[in-house]
Amino acid sequence: MDKLSIIFVLLLTILAVVAMAEGKESEEKEFTVCKEPRPQMCTREYRPACAKLEDGSMKTYSNGCTACTDSEVVGYYQGACEE
Repeated sequence: MDKLSIIFVLLLTILAVVAMAEGKESEEKEFTVCKEPRPQMCTREYRPACAKLEDGSMKTYSNGCTACTDSEVVGYYQGACEE
């Protein structure tokens, strides 16, 4: 192989590694901590939230606001909890 081909292959390899790393970062969900004072009213929209409770267990709520109305909830991730 000539030098140009080797450089091209190396560049493609680097781009592939960077793309894979970015894909993994986007898969990680952001944890939202419930703030005080807790909400007393929430909208009834359905945007599932996977809440982490004080005892470490996880529970799905209809949305993040509804999850934070529960005093046992520490915070939540967007999306339903995985089984």
